[in-house]
Amino acid sequence: MKIKLVIVTYRDAYQWAIRQTEGSEANYQELSSQISMAPTDLETLAISEGDMIRLSDSMGAIVMKVKADANCPPGVGFVPVSSYINKLTEYDPVKAQLPNFKRIEVIAEVVEA
Repeated sequence: MKIKLVIVTYRDAYQWAIRQTEGSEANYQELSSQISMAPTDLETLAISEGDMIRLSDSMGAIVMKVKADANCPPGVGFVPVSSYINKLTEYDPVKAQLPNFKRIEVIAEVVEA
């Protein structure tokens, strides 16, 4: 099963604080590789919180752990800014001066275990 999602990135203070703590790279990586999605989108994909999904667009693909968030509108995924999401971020200086971090259109599909 596949669905279209619009990814919106955000800065996470806890994620940043962990990055500054010596020896906490694993915790940083875990927080950086999560996507928050609407429970209805999880139902559509027939997955549960903690499952993995593949996000892909014309720039590349990444795999992230799913986190259910009732505050997330259907069709939207919230992802912390990190090197993971940068793999999907387009930069075209003709279109804009900065990379596109706020509206990344992707295809989300279930990663079979």
